[in-house]
Amino acid sequence: MAAPSNFQVTPFGGQLHNTEFSFRNLYLHQIFSGPEQNQSVITPGDATTGLGDTVANSWAIYEGVGPTAKVVAHAQGLHMRVGIWFNSFAILFESGRFKGSTLQVMGSTVDDAGEWAIVGGTGAFAIACGTINRKVHSKIPNGEIQELTITGYCKMQLPVPVKFGPWGGSAAPDLPYEPRMIESITIASGDVIDSFSFTYIDRAGQRRTGGRWGNGPGTINPTIQLGPSELVIHMSGTIAIWKGERTIASLTFITTNKTYGPFGSAIGTPFSVSVPHDQSIVGFFGKSGKYYLESLGVYHV
Repeated sequence: MAAPSNFQVTPFGGQLHNTEFSFRNLYLHQIFSGPEQNQSVITPGDATTGLGDTVANSWAIYEGVGPTAKVVAHAQGLHMRVGIWFNSFAILFESGRFKGSTLQVMGSTVDDAGEWAIVGGTGAFAIACGTINRKVHSKIPNGEIQELTITGYCKMQLPVPVKFGPWGGSAAPDLPYEPRMIESITIASGDVIDSFSFTYIDRAGQRRTGGRWGNGPGTINPTIQLGPSELVIHMSGTIAIWKGERTIASLTFITTNKTYGPFGSAIGTPFSVSVPHDQSIVGFFGKSGKYYLESLGVYHV
């Protein structure tokens, strides 16, 4: 039997999805009532069964749970009682490189943990698909906080990272894996930068470590742990001759959230690098001297 003319299935040789994305440790605040209420009943349901309750929501999504956590998105749409709660909403990102992009989400809320489906997206997440794992993190007055882990695929074209530097001594070799996002930075310092290392996510979505570059005896500072939407946008420092070696004497980093440093001492010749608007530093390449961090450069996209 021939297929009807208004139904066609056509082979397609292109690649629909070419980029995997992942967001961890995001926290959705659902406030049922009170001065910070972020949802409202628009259609009451049946008085006996509750079926048909329809609620508009604009749930705030934070990058952490502390008092300084930053709102990075809102989940805006509807949820309806159909025995369970059925959700249909868009996650609108409001900061960082994904500002203005959306993920379209549908799914049921049954227990304290479960999944929602990503059924589309716009902007950076065009033609997205994937899942959102959710679980209740804590109960709060008049509401609850849900922890979200978002994993999916989209049509996003990943730019090739550009190198700046290095600063300091001789040329430093490239990283073995192309960086896409910095997760943390660890620095040991005293009078100069004794060692430097960082963790990052590579093009394939794998967590990697860059360094350790430098072997000095300086004190290891608390690790700079970046938030899910926190981006490094500036690095500065100084270069000096220390005990016969050309070294990185100090380092300071500025992110979209705060300033870290300075580490080391601000002796010597200053250097700095700031990335263009809507770009960020996504990795580093460096080299060890005899004792200290000899040279350091950055990748940015």
